[in-house]
Amino acid sequence: MGIEWDEAGSGKNSGAVDGYQYFQPQINKDPALPSCSFIRFGKINIGGITFQEAIMQKYKPESLMTDEEIKLMKQSLEADLYVNTNKRGGMKKIEILGIE
Repeated sequence: MGIEWDEAGSGKNSGAVDGYQYFQPQINKDPALPSCSFIRFGKINIGGITFQEAIMQKYKPESLMTDEEIKLMKQSLEADLYVNTNKRGGMKKIEILGIE
């Protein structure tokens, strides 16, 4: 399976390996800035869901989410704003500047 990353230069190839073109990149067509990677079948486990389902969970637009999914997403984002500060599990809230 091959994937193309959003950012040019993030991959290891341009959809080709050993002179064989497996797929054509749709976003970045400059071979000098590789934006593609291959995923070997069976090498990754996404928790029992398909690759397409995992992408949809990660990048699903809010307009397609149920109220419960929106609530869970906001809770998850809020949880990311804390860091572990000691061995006993103490947490400190952090502020991210320039996020937008």
